[in-house]
Amino acid sequence: MAYQNRPPSIVYAAVIDRTGVLVQTGSFVSVMNNVIIPLIEQMDFSINTKKNFKPSSIVHDHTIQYIIEDSIGYISAAHPDFQTRICFSFLEQAKADYKMNSDPVKFAKHLERLIEYYSFDVSGDKIRYIQSEVDECTRIMSNNIKNTFQKGAALEFLEEKTSTLASMSGLWSKASTELKWAEYRRNYICLISLVVFAVFAIIAGIIGMWLLSKNQGAIKDNLPIPHSSHIATTVLHSP
Repeated sequence: MAYQNRPPSIVYAAVIDRTGVLVQTGSFVSVMNNVIIPLIEQMDFSINTKKNFKPSSIVHDHTIQYIIEDSIGYISAAHPDFQTRICFSFLEQAKADYKMNSDPVKFAKHLERLIEYYSFDVSGDKIRYIQSEVDECTRIMSNNIKNTFQKGAALEFLEEKTSTLASMSGLWSKASTELKWAEYRRNYICLISLVVFAVFAIIAGIIGMWLLSKNQGAIKDNLPIPHSSHIATTVLHSP
């Protein structure tokens, strides 16, 4: 596995004892082979201990950490920018897992998976995980604030449009009311005019009928009445 071109990470891990290397893996095996044996010779496996070595030119300026417990050592190497606390968390997990399964081949593969997990998965380190959660919350809050400002601008625009529409609606309502009352007045005037016309027509009819009846009476009064002697003569000379 090539870790050299990847972000800061753990690049080597091994399980050791006083006789040498029991299991090892990582991209730094060739470099660590030159220093692991002298390092093992300096370790006291009879004492449970933890130790961290600062970057050194011997290991290409990488850091080295190890834990010794029950005469077994667990060692790692990492980029100088990689957090030391994560390296020790990795070693603690490797120690616990090795006690459950010490098969060299299987545990070498398991170490590779642990290296990947603790190097690149934020949940492998509580502090890094919390930081990622804080970053995510910050990002979400920032987006929410941005969206709020955008919505605020949109709401302001809508309020302005609503106010304009309300003003126009008021003007339309006023004009509609005025038009309605004008229509009512016109209809009222027309109705009054019709009533007045009807009244005048009725009055004119009554006057006309009265005048007609009066004229007929005058005509009857002016007709000539036949004389009684003429009527008698007519009767006498009849055959």
